[in-house]
Amino acid sequence: MKFFCLVLSLLVIGCSTEPSNQTKHYFDINGFIDKQVNILNHQRPPVSKQMVADGKTEQKQIVVSDWAKELALFRLLDLNKQAYTLSYKTTRPDSLTYQYKLKPKEKASVQLLTVRLNKDSKVYQIEAIVRTKNQLYDSEKHLKLNCGKDKKSNWSIKDYSIFGHQKLTMTNKKTFEVVGVILN
Repeated sequence: MKFFCLVLSLLVIGCSTEPSNQTKHYFDINGFIDKQVNILNHQRPPVSKQMVADGKTEQKQIVVSDWAKELALFRLLDLNKQAYTLSYKTTRPDSLTYQYKLKPKEKASVQLLTVRLNKDSKVYQIEAIVRTKNQLYDSEKHLKLNCGKDKKSNWSIKDYSIFGHQKLTMTNKKTFEVVGVILN
């Protein structure tokens, strides 16, 4: 009986985790976000945040307590899922830019992802268009994240923005914009 439980446990564990050596076909967004979350959670920099929804603007300065939650929307840009292996066309407009465009007839929410590196191969900008459309819901988001050196010479996120719209079938289109500028 103990042997059966051990085998069953190993099967459950083996089936529930992704292999750590999984081949990355596209830029490792989640790895990049993980590093940034660690840096920003450690530093706890103040953020000037502006939110606009349907023409109403709110601006405040905050200290983000959970950067993983703050940057969660950028994790949607992870293209390294097995289902997406052949879904995107990769182009290199120049030696420091990676661009991933959803192929025609493929179904995924990330339509376009552009990752720009500096001459030291560090990410200095990520831009993406995320679209979801069905019979009940239409949404489009433009995400942008810029990086640079902070006061301690760490390479980290300097600002990020998300803007777009969402519309339910029976409602008017609602526009929104969120801009965060890290003050360090």
